[in-house]
Amino acid sequence: MKRRPSTSILPLAAALGMALPLAACGAAEKHAFSETWKYDEASHWHECTEKGHTDVSDKVPHVYENDADTTCNVCGYERPAHAHSPAEGWSKDETYHWHKCTINGCEEELDKAEHAWDAGEVVTLATFGADGTKSYTCTVCGQSKAEPYVMEYIDLNYVKSTDGTPAGTAFTIPAAGTYYIVARSEKWQGGVTISASLCLC
Repeated sequence: MKRRPSTSILPLAAALGMALPLAACGAAEKHAFSETWKYDEASHWHECTEKGHTDVSDKVPHVYENDADTTCNVCGYERPAHAHSPAEGWSKDETYHWHKCTINGCEEELDKAEHAWDAGEVVTLATFGADGTKSYTCTVCGQSKAEPYVMEYIDLNYVKSTDGTPAGTAFTIPAAGTYYIVARSEKWQGGVTISASLCLC
């Protein structure tokens, strides 16, 4: 004859089954997190102050104003300064040229130097009555400028001819053509005074 299980065991098993989950729920740990930030190269967080606990809270990446900023806005972590990355083209103003740094937020002007102007090219010829214009170009960055220039004057040394009369003298300025000085002499208190007229012939 089969024996039937005792009915007194069933209530006991049910009670044990309910007690186990309750015990597990009651074992949840409580944390108290420090107000001081901890950090590494990538993130910052608050550590649990309970002995033996390794839990952290609020762990997030550092926050910077831009790629050139070195200080985290939240925890104060200082990262190394960035390496500059110069742009290929030149930036320039009337006096200088330089390379901009392409790192976001960096305003460093790299390789900054004054322009190196060439000898210039004549745009408008100068005459004895009006200034001319020359255009100059920087040989490094290509910046250009225009400036006025005046006719160059040449000092002529006259040599007295055998008959005492200075001869006509010609000189050439490439940018303006050939000019002739026609001179004559006049005696004055035993000396010789030279007066001249200028013509473009």
